[in-house]
Order: sequence, then structure tokens, then C-alpha cells
Amino acid sequence: MRSYFKNWTDRLFKSRNGRRTLVALSLLTLLSLFSCTSRKSASKPPVDDRPVSAIPAPESIAIVGTPRIRVAVAKAASDLRVTVPPGGARMRYSGAGEGRALPGGLDLAISLRSTGLALNSENLGAPGELRIEASNPRELLLLDGKPLAPELRVLTGGAGMTVLAHLDLEVYLTGVLAGEVPYSRWGSEALKAQAVASRTYALYQMKQHRLDAYDVEATTADQVFRLGAQDEPVLRRAIEETYGLALTSGGRLFPAFFHSTCGGHTDSAAGVFPEQALVEPLKGAACPFCTESPSYRWQAELDRKTLRERLAAGGVNVGAITALIFEGGDTANGWPPRRTQVRIVHSSGETVLGANRFRLLAGAGQLKSVMFESVADSGSGFAVTGRGFGHGVGLCQYGSQGMAREGYRFQQILGLYYPGADLTKVYAETVAAR
Repeated sequence: MRSYFKNWTDRLFKSRNGRRTLVALSLLTLLSLFSCTSRKSASKPPVDDRPVSAIPAPESIAIVGTPRIRVAVAKAASDLRVTVPPGGARMRYSGAGEGRALPGGLDLAISLRSTGLALNSENLGAPGELRIEASNPRELLLLDGKPLAPELRVLTGGAGMTVLAHLDLEVYLTGVLAGEVPYSRWGSEALKAQAVASRTYALYQMKQHRLDAYDVEATTADQVFRLGAQDEPVLRRAIEETYGLALTSGGRLFPAFFHSTCGGHTDSAAGVFPEQALVEPLKGAACPFCTESPSYRWQAELDRKTLRERLAAGGVNVGAITALIFEGGDTANGWPPRRTQVRIVHSSGETVLGANRFRLLAGAGQLKSVMFESVADSGSGFAVTGRGFGHGVGLCQYGSQGMAREGYRFQQILGLYYPGADLTKVYAETVAAR
């Protein structure tokens, strides 16, 4: 085979036409390689390359050492099981006296009765606050068998017990990353970007709610927090490598919102969180990186009767629904608009709802976003198609992962989704380290 190839090339070189053929083939090969490279580069929009070293925080938001956050991990609970860590703990009810010591390994069954709080069948008295704190601050109390925090507080009153975990913000972030993204298959740079966004959001909420009973909830109302993830190496690494870093705009923290999938373009906060409309990094940006998300495009079938029942459950009473009309939204970016309102045509007239309220009432699991592309009468209901998953503001999680796969660093990921934001060292271990 090699001798045949050599003879063939020798014949080409000896003839003028043959030499021309070889030159043409070489040029075509080079042009092909160049065009492939150009297409790959052109697929990546210019991204602001965030500086590797963060700017120092202004005095108004600077913190020394890791702050503690108060997380509502359960609300309206009737029964709880708390386990004391090996080093023991101290318990106090409604702030009375020094409290009592609890031995390591003790299981505490906490329940709410008509007469007040009960602990292992012992009636503690009228509704109040139960505080349990580990003797060793490095040890964690367990809630339902899962490590949670060195300090728990149980508030009574209203519809059941509210359980608050008091823990270091950096430890809290391990539970947030575990709850918010599939971390076992997420790239390290995407995890670091999520850590910075989640830290920023948490710090902002801590300032907003400093006079309230707690700072954040452990659900999608704020950030999903999963117990028992403190020792996951991949999470600890992402958090340690971004320790104390947060995003600021004009020297101020802002709520660094995030969502699953933007569908091609993130949204401005003005249409979803109007109170944040003036925050420059939340103005929206083009995102070509989330196409691999299972929710990049979606379709849903809304049954007429079920839809009417869900609307009624949310306090919106309508007649037999005959049509849905999606209205409003910015079409300037060339993507399907995120609709601002839905007109419901029914036998009793017309009812107009905000698009996001309609989505939540109809079922956020079905209508994954308000980036509606089309709606059609399917006979028994309405066939809806759309893009993206979530409110669309801030960091697109699947887009972040797409950028990480293409080699972008977390600073660049944050630069795309929060344009103009500063990466700021908000806190350090000591004043000297800041």
C-alpha cells in the first residue's frame, strides 16, 4: 500500500497538472481548517473576562470572618427528631435560666401540643422558643438523622413549629449547591459560579432580614438547601476556592438571582422583580450555552377542567374556558418574548392575569417559564409550547454548565450573566487577610 501511494505521488509531482492539483488540495485543506476554527470561535459571544483577583469590599458591606446565617429548614412542622452530637449540647426554653446539658447521642422527639412544646413526652410549657446548641461549635446537630447545624432554634406559634438552623454561611452553601444543581456531573467552574451567586444572594437577604426571625428559607422561595452535604469534596472545593467572594454593583450587594434554563436570553429583573429594575447587572443578556438543557424547549397540555379548578384554588374564579391569549413581552432581542400577562376568555367574560401568576396557578412544573412560543386549542384543553425553566433572571444554570464545558472560567461565567458586576472580596478570615 505504501509503495503504491509513493508511486502515485511521484507521478503527480512529475507533471505540471499534478503539481497544481497538490497545491489546490493543500489550499483547500488549510481553508477548511481555518473555517472550522472560525465557526467554533464565532459561536462564542464576547464575554467580559472577570479579573482573577477580586476588589476589596467597601466598609459599608465588609465583614470580618465567616458570617452566620439563619435558615428556616422547616415550617408548620408538628413533629421533629433531633440528635445531639458526640460532644453533647445545651438546651434552653424561652430564654429561661442556664438551661440544661444534653449528653451526646441523645435523641430528642419534639412535638407541638395544645398546651405547648413537648420534649420526649415532657411538657416544656406554653408556646415559646427552644434553643439547642452543640457544646463543640464544630459539631453538628442532626435533624431526622442528617447533619445540619451547631445550633437549632424551634419557634412555636401559628400553624406549627418553625425550625431555624444557625450555621456558618460557607457550610450553608454546601447544602445550597447540593440542592440547586446536579453537582456530581457539573463542571468545577460552573459550581464556583453558582457558589458566588448563592453567596451573594444569601448576604443580600441577611442584610434585608436582619430584624426578622430568619434570613432565608430552605426552599425555592429563596435557595433550595439540602441537609447532609457538608463533606462532599467537590462542593467544599468550589466553596473554598471562592471563599468570601460576592457580586456587587456600585459598591452594593444585590440579589444575584438564578434559574435553571433561560432558553436563549436571560430576562430583565424589571418584568419579574420590579423592585430590582435599576440594578444594572440584572438587565438580561444573550445566552447560547443552554441548548443541552432538557427544558430548552418544552410543550405542555393544559386540561380545561383542571386549569379552571387550579385557578379557583388560587382565588381566580372563571367560567368555562374557551381561549388563552398570551400578551406583552419584549421582542427586541429576537427571542420568543417572556409574556407579561395572560388573557383568559371564558363563558362569563374575560379575566387578565399576570403571566407569572398564571404560570404558578396553572402548574409551574408544566408551564416551565413565561417564554411562551405558541398556544393552540387541542379540544380537551390547550397545547402550549415554550422555552426555558424558571423566572429567567440572572445566572442560567444550564448555560453556566455549557460555558464550563467550553473552557470558560467562573469569572467569565459571572461576567456574562451579571454584566457590569464587580467580583468583590466581602469577607476574609481576619482584617489583615482582607
